Amino acid sequence: MPGQLLRFGLTGLINTLMDFGIFNILLFFTGAASSLAIGLINIVAIGMAAVNSYFLNQCFTFQTKTKSHFSQGLRFAAATIMGLFINTLVVIFATHNLHLFPYPNYIVLNLSKILGAILSASWNFLTYRFWVFQTAGSEASWGKQETVEGLTSIIIPAYNESQRLPARLEQLARILPSYFPVEIIIVDDGSSDNTWQLCEAIRHHYDCISCLSYFPNQGKGKAVRTGMKSARGEFLIFTDADSTFDIEHIKQVAECLHQAIPW
Repeated sequence: MPGQLLRFGLTGLINTLMDFGIFNILLFFTGAASSLAIGLINIVAIGMAAVNSYFLNQCFTFQTKTKSHFSQGLRFAAATIMGLFINTLVVIFATHNLHLFPYPNYIVLNLSKILGAILSASWNFLTYRFWVFQTAGSEASWGKQETVEGLTSIIIPAYNESQRLPARLEQLARILPSYFPVEIIIVDDGSSDNTWQLCEAIRHHYDCISCLSYFPNQGKGKAVRTGMKSARGEFLIFTDADSTFDIEHIKQVAECLHQAIPW
């Protein structure tokens, strides 16, 4: 979370500069003075910054992948609109009460923008982290599941394995369930190619496959630990994305593990 908060702060700084820049440029060129006009200008400025915010937060701050950009986009829009409402409400309140402040209107309006930005940023961070970008591909959503007796979990760490992994995954998912109850967990270790998308496509055809992914690349050890922690199996095996250890090897290891348990 500290890392996300730092990245969110940097992203927020970029978006705030963009927001303030557009806000002041529009104020200067339109000469708006009424509460409604200034409120509309504020909405335009925040809206343009929000588009930039979505892509920066998805790819940089929370670093998530999603199967549905549409549903994630809707959640982002709902959260951002509420943040926009909070921000704009503060600005409109200040506009209605300019006579109460012994400062030039321009300063009061920008101070109200700062306060509105702080309040809306707090709202946005919480909703983005715990709702908008909390997807199946988000590491924060994974946790140890209840162990299933007799189930064998095969963990496959993968980094840029779009060439080798699909065929191997298809083979394992087609054959291994005929030997013993199995789940196959692919952990995409921040691949820069389409490894995760290919695995997701295959996953839809086999109930025993699940796919996890995170950014950035953190090494094989991290990928293996992630898969082990999320596995439901009583027996845990990890193997690579290539075929160095073939199905017969995996079958032999699984049989030894099963035989070691005194039923």
